[in-house]
Amino acid sequence: MRYLVIPAVGVGLLLHAIVGIDVWRVAKEAARPGHFVEAPSRVLTAHARIDLQLGLAGLADRSRPAPERFEVYQAQLRRGRDLLIRSLDVNPAQPDALATLATIGYELDPTDAATTLARVETAAMLAPRVPRVQAQLGELLLRMGHADTALTYLARGVELDPSLSDRVVRLASAHGFAAEKIRDALPRGAPTLTALRHAFDADGLDRYLTWVEVAIGEETITPSRELLLAYGRSGVQIGQAPRVAKRLEAWGPYEDTGLEAIRLMQFARATLHSGDPQTALALARTSQSMDVESDQLAVFLGDTARAASQPDLALRSYRHGLMLLARRNAQPRARAYVYRRIGELHEDLYQLDLAYDAYAKALQIFPEEPFARARMKALSPGDGS
Repeated sequence: MRYLVIPAVGVGLLLHAIVGIDVWRVAKEAARPGHFVEAPSRVLTAHARIDLQLGLAGLADRSRPAPERFEVYQAQLRRGRDLLIRSLDVNPAQPDALATLATIGYELDPTDAATTLARVETAAMLAPRVPRVQAQLGELLLRMGHADTALTYLARGVELDPSLSDRVVRLASAHGFAAEKIRDALPRGAPTLTALRHAFDADGLDRYLTWVEVAIGEETITPSRELLLAYGRSGVQIGQAPRVAKRLEAWGPYEDTGLEAIRLMQFARATLHSGDPQTALALARTSQSMDVESDQLAVFLGDTARAASQPDLALRSYRHGLMLLARRNAQPRARAYVYRRIGELHEDLYQLDLAYDAYAKALQIFPEEPFARARMKALSPGDGS
């Protein structure tokens, strides 16, 4: 019994297409008496996508036994398939709908590869410059075992929309492609090189550092904030902080202040992990001053100040970071992390009541924060630790 294709696509590229359509508004419109009998293609396609969403929800419903969940899932897929076929009969020029139909068809009947491949070819011809369609087709072809052809479609999706790089690299890597083959297939540029970090395990990150160093050093690509972050974090992760610090120092300064702020932040991180917290603090101060609205830089300044035994500056920086996170309505996990860091700072100073309160605030915001929960337990009266 297979649970494969649609759940993975639904979490990834398939639902990206669904998000772009106001399916619930169209569904309400279609609810008028008699409307669905001779519905236009957009209504049929919208209802098909609702069926996909309901199928995925049914498959994820842990209150039901697994066989029942899978039965609900497949029933919704069959209904969605039938609606898409009707929709395409009304208007064949719907590459999104055709790509989705190919995916559903293969999930329901993987033995009918010929029909699926014909739909893939037609959808690709209808939408040669629509990145989500190209990438969705590439993913489907990967699952069908057409690896090299799939990579061509995935590369075309990335060429049209570089923001797909991360998704495509992870997908290709999970299907066994070597990092070199992924690199050679995808368009050269900072988005691809940033994403390629996911193609290496820890043992291969030294090679990744070399790729970045050659690309930036020889000016074959223009670096991005994300690439500098990936490079710096990778180097620190494998104990190559001095090497990273040397390179980051040589690459600057950049004219773009945002990019320069990130270069200095990563330079500071590498310097800190090389054992020089005071120099790291000076770099972190400069970095934060270049973009005072960045919560990332504010929190990093707090971390660096804490390491440099500057607790007052660390606390001010953390609080500034919290203000910025609240202003942009950041995810609870991000705000909870900063409260956790404040708790650690108070523990450094043996201010255990304040540490406990900070950890409690972290858990109030994000109950799944594991470190804060463990520290609260350790600091609770009568814990015995």
